[in-house]
Amino acid sequence: MLTPPYRSRETAGNQARRILVLGGARSGKSDFAAALAAQLGRQVLFVATAWPSDDAMAARIAAHRASRPAHWRTVEAQGSVAAVLRAEGTGTDVCLVDCLTLLVAGLLTGDGPGAGHQEQVRREIEGLADCMGHAPCDMIVVSNEVGMGVVPPTAVGQEFADLLGWANRRVAEAASEVYLMVAGIPVSIKSVSSARSEMDLAQMIRDVPDFPQPGIVFKDITPLLADPQALQQVVEELAARYKGLKPDLVAAVESRGFIFGAPLAYRLGVGFVPVRKGGKLPWQSIGAEYSLEYGTARLEVHIDAIAPGQRVLVVDDLLATGGTARATAQLVEQLGGKVLGFAFLVELGFLNGREKLADYEVTSLIRF
Repeated sequence: MLTPPYRSRETAGNQARRILVLGGARSGKSDFAAALAAQLGRQVLFVATAWPSDDAMAARIAAHRASRPAHWRTVEAQGSVAAVLRAEGTGTDVCLVDCLTLLVAGLLTGDGPGAGHQEQVRREIEGLADCMGHAPCDMIVVSNEVGMGVVPPTAVGQEFADLLGWANRRVAEAASEVYLMVAGIPVSIKSVSSARSEMDLAQMIRDVPDFPQPGIVFKDITPLLADPQALQQVVEELAARYKGLKPDLVAAVESRGFIFGAPLAYRLGVGFVPVRKGGKLPWQSIGAEYSLEYGTARLEVHIDAIAPGQRVLVVDDLLATGGTARATAQLVEQLGGKVLGFAFLVELGFLNGREKLADYEVTSLIRF
């Protein structure tokens, strides 16, 4: 039986736990993660990231599978862990991903689908981090701490170390708890109390019924904006998620998107593109029509705002039906830019806006 500080869901206020377990080789990290998963719930989905690249690896995979409890479900994730979690995680108490190290190595060195591309690795890790932020079940991710292992002094070795180091940082940011295994002893290096939780931020969003018209419940973000710590956290979290993807520009949608887009562009050290309502821009512009959940409208952008090939992160305060975001993507792509992803403070999941953005990476910090 695990003892404090390992909290059950009941003592965690019934919030899903998001845990990263780090350690060196043979440090006991996988055993600790498995014991923690067994404590947290009976219905465990084990997501294995190793590819059977040869007979020896296939034998290791089979041995590890046999050692797990018979009632655990195991899925071999050959490519997208995020896709597996979304497809297989329903009805699960705990999702255990073991391990991030093999996932990055497989994608980078050619053992798995989509291998050999840094951007593919980064997209996969962003997808995993997004799942950690929104999964209804507890999640545990296992990885090697780069500084506790020997990395070959080659170009590929350095590329792997850089990518895994970034991946560990990214997942640690999404996690509510982080443990570092030292000689089989778990040391807590991040706890729930060290950062404001998603639920805390959500409680700062005020519902305003029948605005801007009857039947609409407006999500008022001004209480969150008035809290300096909350506002800083939003900008810092979004910056952390996209800094590694190296955008060239941040494009934000009028008007509340500007509140987050401008400081995010400053934090990332990139330019800012205002996407405005029809007739508001002074220079030559292109436009796109879109539907809101309560009407129709038009967005425009200057014709010289985005150069061909530039990587653009699109930012807005809210993802509802996805019409605004989709129209913004059309404007970026009409000018020859590449949509790197979408970042939102709030997502109204029941309106299925992600379906219109299925071809893009989507991040939201709060989901209703």
